Amino acid sequence: MSRIPYPEPSDLSDAKRAFLAAPSHRLLNVVRMALHTPDGLWERQRDLSAATVLMSSMDPMLREVLILTVAHLSRSGYELHHHLSIARNLGMEEAVLGALERGDYAALGEQERAVARFTAEVVRDVSPSDATLDEARALFGDPMIFEMIAIIGVYMMTARVAAVGGCEPDQTAVSSWDREKAAG
Repeated sequence: MSRIPYPEPSDLSDAKRAFLAAPSHRLLNVVRMALHTPDGLWERQRDLSAATVLMSSMDPMLREVLILTVAHLSRSGYELHHHLSIARNLGMEEAVLGALERGDYAALGEQERAVARFTAEVVRDVSPSDATLDEARALFGDPMIFEMIAIIGVYMMTARVAAVGGCEPDQTAVSSWDREKAAG
């Protein structure tokens, strides 16, 4: 049972009720919990969250390295439930998943390691070290640095919405964003 009850549809604005009624998306528990957010903020949060999936130019495997790093550091069982499934369906090896869980980034490939280090330092320290930033910039360029910051921020927020609200894991984990997009 959640720590905070999910909002009742009858208590929501017309825009949120229309969102709930749309058959074009799967309604995850964390999305339901976020409906408590005032409309103006909720609309922008919803759009930014969707953009991290639908408009990201980041390689999907590297994006999952980033998200799993955020999830582990945030101790977000909710995010891990979904993103371990997604990562496995993308073909991420168990050795990589274990390294991310342990924070053993030296065991990762060059790009995975750079993403994990950058993400960990942004989550823990707000800003990465000069060496970590220089490595990430050399590998990915400045636009990707700021895309990673946006994705990190969205998943940090998601972890906190799930934790504060006490969202239960969804019965079925998301296994592929492509499948979710195709379903609506």
